[in-house]
Amino acid sequence: AETYHQMRLQLLVESKDFALARREIDDMERKKKLDMAFIAGFRAEVERRAGNYKEAEQILIDALCHIPPGVLCAGLHAQLARIYIHYIPSKRTLHRAEKLIDEAVDFVTEEPHHLLLQAVRGELYMVREKYSKAEKLLKESIDRLLEDHPIPPTANPPFVMRIWFNLKGIMSQLFYSQQDENQNPFYAEVCLSLAKVYIALEQKEKATQTLHSGLALCQQPFIADQLRELLRSV
Repeated sequence: AETYHQMRLQLLVESKDFALARREIDDMERKKKLDMAFIAGFRAEVERRAGNYKEAEQILIDALCHIPPGVLCAGLHAQLARIYIHYIPSKRTLHRAEKLIDEAVDFVTEEPHHLLLQAVRGELYMVREKYSKAEKLLKESIDRLLEDHPIPPTANPPFVMRIWFNLKGIMSQLFYSQQDENQNPFYAEVCLSLAKVYIALEQKEKATQTLHSGLALCQQPFIADQLRELLRSV
């Protein structure tokens, strides 16, 4: 039942009907259909998608006051760190993002989770303009995360490649609002960050390849539009 409720919320968030998504999240919270960590994660993702970054920040801050240390807590740490990194960066918030990542690492034991956090740390290096360190962490993270589920060979790779996402990673469900057999928005966002790093390093061919990989991983407009826009500018 919990998986069904998660998938329902994922679909609502992707539909961009944020008002309906908010009502459904409120209903699930009231009826205790999902763990509080998932409720907070989805609620923050709705506000992120809607461009309400300060609201997303506050939702996650409030939730972290009540979630015990562990995988779910690490996921919320990572979500909040990414809000600071990508949407409200400042010296203070980036320092806070670094502390959140450091704390989250202590909550997880499995490699996939560590790799997800490593990718977030790479994004932090990116916004701090430490591009060599960012490239190393982002590329290593995305390569190793995809090892278990490689992109299948195809005659037209940029547009018809698909990847199957491993649903067992409970923390990674808190990094983004949806995952199905053909889409992986978080991995695509990592590709976007890596492409920006390559552009900063004046490695445009690698940037182009990485952007195509991101589009192969996810066609959801929230991230795909950003990938295409950057691709046009390279």
